[in-house]
Amino acid sequence: MAMCRVLVAATLAATALAAGHGDHDHDHDHDHCEHEAMMVNYTCDSTTCGGYMAYKTSQCNASSKCPAVVVIQDWNGMNDYEKERARMLAGLGYVGFAADIYGYGTPVEDMGDWAAAAGMHRGNPDLYMSKITAAIDKVKTLEFVDTTKIAVIGYCFGGTGVVNMAILGMDVLGVVGYHSGISPSARVVRGNSTVPVTAKVLLHSGVKDDMATDMALLEEEFESAQATYEIARYGSGVYHSFTEWSASVPMQAMYDQRADVRSWESTKHFLMELFDGLPAASREPECKHDDHDHGNQVGSQQTSSGKAAVLSLGAGAVLALLA
Repeated sequence: MAMCRVLVAATLAATALAAGHGDHDHDHDHDHCEHEAMMVNYTCDSTTCGGYMAYKTSQCNASSKCPAVVVIQDWNGMNDYEKERARMLAGLGYVGFAADIYGYGTPVEDMGDWAAAAGMHRGNPDLYMSKITAAIDKVKTLEFVDTTKIAVIGYCFGGTGVVNMAILGMDVLGVVGYHSGISPSARVVRGNSTVPVTAKVLLHSGVKDDMATDMALLEEEFESAQATYEIARYGSGVYHSFTEWSASVPMQAMYDQRADVRSWESTKHFLMELFDGLPAASREPECKHDDHDHGNQVGSQQTSSGKAAVLSLGAGAVLALLA
């Protein structure tokens, strides 16, 4: 697939240092693209965040609004990976919006920076949820978005975020998490909460990533909340980051093509269900001509059997006369 080259890096770096941020940095290389892609600045908590949006202008407009899917980043910040996922969502006919959870000025140069930024949000669910809410609120201001049809997907750190969203009862149609952090120490624990889980939940998990005991605990929480949820477990040998195309740390974080392809196809069906409704279950009723043909076959078989019997009796009679 030919991909757009989004020419925003230099502009983003300049605007991040400026006091006032321009609202859009457009992707002007449309030669091979059906969608438009751009950076979108918005206020998140007490800072400025820079999201990335992609959508088909021919399909999504003020008179023909589209569903939106917000992408929550993994722990190393919103970067090319989340941008590509947003473009993939645009290709499906949605408005894809990659949220910036950390905001401009947050260091994301190395693993130490990632751990610090992710830990600050994991340790403060209210802050984390406020950042996600800010991105959703920004998306809802767009005139070409159907505000009644919003879903959120998240990877790794972002997967933890969408699990928290569901448990805390945030108002979106559904959430999808990939290799999410689901251990009780990483996410919100429902406990004795009576807040309803209204968002439908789809989680994709590597068997070598999430512990079975942690998964069982989360399932019990969803069951007690009467949530509508699905958890797909991929094996064998599927580790963390299985959808991250560049992941290559043996026995820890490794890309897995089968798990990536199947989880994305499952997500596509899930989004269709959220936005268009659950299709009727597949059935295959018996056709009327099946009974007719079967009757003819039975009749034919009976006629043949009758003829054979008559011939047999006739042959017997002839033999008796000759005896």
